[in-house]
Amino acid sequence: MGFQWFDFCVIAQYLLTHSGEPELPEEAAIRCAVSRAYYAAFRHALNYAKDNGDYTEPQIRSLNHKEIRKYFKKRNNVRVSIHLERLHQLRKEADYEDAAYNVDKKSAKSAISEAKKVLQLK
Repeated sequence: MGFQWFDFCVIAQYLLTHSGEPELPEEAAIRCAVSRAYYAAFRHALNYAKDNGDYTEPQIRSLNHKEIRKYFKKRNNVRVSIHLERLHQLRKEADYEDAAYNVDKKSAKSAISEAKKVLQLK
């Protein structure tokens, strides 16, 4: 049995919950919470598509982020695609922008909630 990507969501929740504590830099914890929530959802969706569908990863693995959303759209699971798109946008801002204006406790909580919806894929 491989890594349980849901565990990244557990870590995201922990980081968000403890982000105000003195030993944990608040902004860094929030950014990491958003990032881990996205990767929990993304990797779960990717494995689901490979295991239960006909998804084949592109040769350039970074294209998976876009292609997995297309995969779910084509299979009439637009909600998963929308959740992944929202999470991906937040994750990019959290991971790459010096001034991430949209990444705060509220958006981290929303990211965790959206990730959990994707993680319900069985």
